[in-house]
Amino acid sequence: MSALIQSFLLVLVITFSLAPAYGAGIAGGGLLTTQATAPVSAEELLRMLKQIREQPSIREVIVSQIESRGIGFDLTEDIKSDVRVYGGGKLVLAALEKADARRRNPAQAAREEAASILPSPEAGRQLLEETRIATLQATEDLPDFIVRQQVSRSFARGESENWIPQDNLMLEVTYEAKKGERYKVLNVNGLPPVEVSEGSDYAQLGGSTSTGEFALALTALFSPETRAQFHMQRAELLKGRPTVVYTFTVSKERSRKHVRYGDGREIITAYAGWVWIDREQKRVLRMEDLAVDLPPDFPITHITSSVDYDFVRISEQPYLLPVEAEVRMKVRDRAQFQTRNRILFRGYRKFEAEIRTVDDIPEEPKKKPGN
Repeated sequence: MSALIQSFLLVLVITFSLAPAYGAGIAGGGLLTTQATAPVSAEELLRMLKQIREQPSIREVIVSQIESRGIGFDLTEDIKSDVRVYGGGKLVLAALEKADARRRNPAQAAREEAASILPSPEAGRQLLEETRIATLQATEDLPDFIVRQQVSRSFARGESENWIPQDNLMLEVTYEAKKGERYKVLNVNGLPPVEVSEGSDYAQLGGSTSTGEFALALTALFSPETRAQFHMQRAELLKGRPTVVYTFTVSKERSRKHVRYGDGREIITAYAGWVWIDREQKRVLRMEDLAVDLPPDFPITHITSSVDYDFVRISEQPYLLPVEAEVRMKVRDRAQFQTRNRILFRGYRKFEAEIRTVDDIPEEPKKKPGN
């Protein structure tokens, strides 16, 4: 190796090893003191921002200082403008907005920080097992009920995701433990449907349809027969609730996920995804999944779905049930297009089958003589 190359490598090593130390910040007219603990002031931030053009690596230092020390000023539009003018970029802006939120609501900031800490592996396994037991038991306790689904259907050409509204459906869904789900189309774009009968789905309407957003999806996932594989991934707040996110996979052999195309073709597919488990309530608050290894000759090439759960009251008792869902598909059949169904669940109430005895049937009025 020539002396020139050796010198070049030495320069590289020295440059990369010194980069973090160089520009540890700027206090006054020189380097920042990394031992500073007081919140970053507006003046100090401006001094650091002015150094970015000559020393771009200072951005990472600014972000680090803001994250570790916080800020001692209101994040005004003028300060945001300075960040943009001096080249602070999205990273510095994001750090400032987060620090400003912490400064304004320290209790919420502390809650978010605590929620971001993963439980130990053993505690994570216990949380998952308690959730599995609670989910399966809740399915057993679930009453028969009726709910209305508001379905907004859209499509997009190719893979553009430029969504074009297709129609809006109002469905009445009846859930019975012994019969599963039954769907009744109440209206299409506000008008009564034509010749659509009640059944296990609403595929008679054509277009993209989806079923099984109720207890079925979670029950299938946590069923021992499914043998889903779970792995703890991260911790985060979801709608203000501390959750632990687990990834999961379900093999095709154990799957109950049916996918049917309009021409009658139907397959069972493997799937994978994520569940957000409430750390305190031990219940699933959100589930996302995607179909895996769809057959190459099947028209549907990609399917994703998400379901948000919340507690709703049926006969004054709380039950964890879906409140929102979204299903997206990519289809390749003569033309390539995408579909998107957005679903809202409203008006849960208990279902009670009408039972009429002979005594309940009113007698026909007696005809008068001569009539």
